[in-house]
Amino acid sequence: SLSDSSVGRIMAATWKHDLCDCCGEPGGSGLCCMACCCPCCIYGENTALLTKEEDSCCAQNGAACCCFCFLGPGYSVPIAFLTGITLPSLTCFIHMGTRGGIQRRYGIPEDQCENCCITFCCQCCALIQEKKQLQQPVPGAPMYGQMPVPQTVNQMAQPMAQPGQPFIPMAQPA
Repeated sequence: SLSDSSVGRIMAATWKHDLCDCCGEPGGSGLCCMACCCPCCIYGENTALLTKEEDSCCAQNGAACCCFCFLGPGYSVPIAFLTGITLPSLTCFIHMGTRGGIQRRYGIPEDQCENCCITFCCQCCALIQEKKQLQQPVPGAPMYGQMPVPQTVNQMAQPMAQPGQPFIPMAQPA
């Protein structure tokens, strides 16, 4: 017999693609190369998809792309060049929030500690996993081009016939 807590764990949503499925479809090796060579562009595209803007890092979410770039190599490379001190990337701080937003949208359990570790240590893989997830339909949302069928008040308010009595439908208003 399954306990209530184990049923909850079984029914929880998960990522559609594994974290290490970087070169798999959709996207393939092209997405993998783009995430490794220009992660700020993939981050910008992901924030655009999350906020339902145009699918371009330099469209409405150019600020996200630039911020990601500045917090990564934008600040650490010049400092390393001038001082010889290598500093870690700070992109995980904004990346964690975006990853959490994706998890909330798709009903994936959110773990801030795990998100911090993944976005700090496996940034490119996380960006690819998020991009692939954002290309999936949101659970419970109507598919593109489908409209929910509205019910009229009369369809919802039809009385039930009592046992032993014939059912007489209500007159439709003119």
